[in-house]
Amino acid sequence: MLKIKCLKDIDKVKKEGVLPPKLTEFLIHDLHSVYVWADYDHQYDFETYNTDMTDYGYIAILDGTEKKEELEKELGLTGGYENTIPEAVNLHRFGRDKWCRVLVIYNDSYAMILWIKNYDGFDSYAE
Repeated sequence: MLKIKCLKDIDKVKKEGVLPPKLTEFLIHDLHSVYVWADYDHQYDFETYNTDMTDYGYIAILDGTEKKEELEKELGLTGGYENTIPEAVNLHRFGRDKWCRVLVIYNDSYAMILWIKNYDGFDSYAE
């Protein structure tokens, strides 16, 4: 599980080459969306923004094999993937892999964007 909380996190995965380049472009867009939603008073610059500054939520990169207990402990997904009802789901293909982008809203002030590799459990929610 990778946690993306700032541009430095995205730069790191870019340099390491652990994610498809096109996915890193989506991550920048997603992080900017979190920044706009969470920092509506424009207290921080996007370049220095970290999701810990506003505690709105962050982006998690998952491989789809996480155990329920790990999802509950690390992400607060009570009941794991099976008991999660997403707000929105988008499916993307990068090379041979399918990536599922899942938006989960926990309450009025906390949401997460999950990118899950080769997981089919949210396909029925896809837009």
